[in-house]
This record gives sequence, structure tokens and C-alpha cells, in this order.
Amino acid sequence: MPGWGKIGEFLEGEKIRKSIMSIDLYDGEIAYVDHAIGQVIETIESKNVLDETLVIVTSDHGGDWLGQHYNVWDHASLHDAVTHIPLIIRYPQRLPKGVRIRGFCQHINILPTLIEFIGFPR
Repeated sequence: MPGWGKIGEFLEGEKIRKSIMSIDLYDGEIAYVDHAIGQVIETIESKNVLDETLVIVTSDHGGDWLGQHYNVWDHASLHDAVTHIPLIIRYPQRLPKGVRIRGFCQHINILPTLIEFIGFPR
């Protein structure tokens, strides 16, 4: 498991088999969402409007604990794996490519940011 080390270093016996199955399912969910986002982008691109479309990808929470902390297998905590939430914004008309902002943001900030980007009158 990249970033975590070898599974046997933090789990033993039957827990290893269950962990591998859970991690495989979780990886499958990530692959599905990645594929779905790709389909949306491809559809927008096929209409020749990708460069004038504001695209935002975010989530309600970060990842799940997959047994890394206290053998917990959900997202009911305040560890980094849960609190680091993806927020990806693509809008070539207003944002340069590849900029990474290392500050904090809250979901409540997304709508005002959208309104500002599209120039909606206040």
C-alpha cells in the first residue's frame, strides 16, 4: 500500500485478508469516480466548450481510514486522511494552468468563488 508500508507491518492474520478486500473495493470506487469525471470532461470537450467551462471537483470528505488508525475502517475522525478534501478547479479563462494553492478552504467558500468567477452581479 503506497505511503503506508507493507500491510503485514500493521495488520496480522485474518485482518490482512479483510483489509486487502476492503482496500481493493475502495480502489475500485476511486477508479469508478475517476472514469465518471473523465466521461464528463470528454463530453464537454466534444462540444468544443471545455476551455470556456468552469469545472469543479470536490468531495464531502477526504478518504476513509483503511485500518491505519486504531483498526478503524470509516471516515469518522479528524485525521488528515479524512480532513484533506480535494478541491480542483479548472477555468482557463481565469485560472492559469498548474497553480496549486496551499491554503485552507471551506465548502461554504465555493459558491461565492463561483459567483465571482462567472461575474454574476451581487
